[in-house]
Amino acid sequence: MTYDIKTKGDLITGVVEEGRTWILARDGLFRRDGKYFISSHRLWEENEGYGCEENIRDKDDAEYDLPDFLSMLAKARAYFKTNESDINA
Repeated sequence: MTYDIKTKGDLITGVVEEGRTWILARDGLFRRDGKYFISSHRLWEENEGYGCEENIRDKDDAEYDLPDFLSMLAKARAYFKTNESDINA
């Protein structure tokens, strides 16, 4: 079951689970403040070993909440692996 939530200015639909800073929705991972989004089809994307995990890790900024991101990234990958029809092309 999914639901919708209003963030700072945006409505995120199809919410699957909420972390402290990151939200897993049917179309990807959202930062709660609406400033960052990773589409579901990009969760595994890497360019020469550099992917979304390294991108957030390199930001070294508390507002990205790396522990919450890593937890929600793992949940997102598991969710989309199980629900492949939700992956955006």
